[in-house]
Amino acid sequence: MARPTSLVGGFGVAIGENHRVSTPTRGAGRGVSTLIPQSATEQAMAALTGLETVPVHVGLLQAAALLLEEAARTTADEQAKAAMAKTAGMLRSTM
Repeated sequence: MARPTSLVGGFGVAIGENHRVSTPTRGAGRGVSTLIPQSATEQAMAALTGLETVPVHVGLLQAAALLLEEAARTTADEQAKAAMAKTAGMLRSTM
């Protein structure tokens, strides 16, 4: 029995059986600009989508925080280090 294909995040990216990712062909070959909302309505819908509350297992947050903290310890890039540390802190405060 084949696993059904599902849309991810409402963005038209489908993950099918064997975790293959496919995207709609209408945007193929147009570059990154097709991913950026162009109209005010599209921008508003993207902003509202970002505000949706979704359940996330606390173990996933813990793992992400640990990985970011480790990456921050080992990188030489100070801007990246600061961003990783801040993001890890935000994840920890969420828990």
